[in-house]
Amino acid sequence: MNYPGAQPQFAGSPEYVATAEREGQTSSNVTATYWTPDLSGKVLEYYRTALPHWQQKREWLGGAEHAWEFIDTNDPVGTRTIRVRAEFGGTTIENTVSPEHEGDPPRGPGENSSAESGARP
Repeated sequence: MNYPGAQPQFAGSPEYVATAEREGQTSSNVTATYWTPDLSGKVLEYYRTALPHWQQKREWLGGAEHAWEFIDTNDPVGTRTIRVRAEFGGTTIENTVSPEHEGDPPRGPGENSSAESGARP
């Protein structure tokens, strides 16, 4: 699920894959990053209303900076996280999908397993 009117933060595809290896296990996450000129409070309220059953967590980034995360661990594709942060004179929104099982190939924020249909982050 993306915030209405948000545009890709970077030119071209807003998606990128981050892969990390830890203790012999490889993990890949797919993130799509968007930006809106709307204030972060308005974006937060949108996601609080749209995703009332998702976990919410405030992340301190140092100084007065913080971000809010909305986390869904019940999706069969894997853990979905939407991170909202005031940045660049507006709000940055990161939609991330982490595969359900370590070592699974990454899926884009809009991709579903063959058994699933229709859901988007």
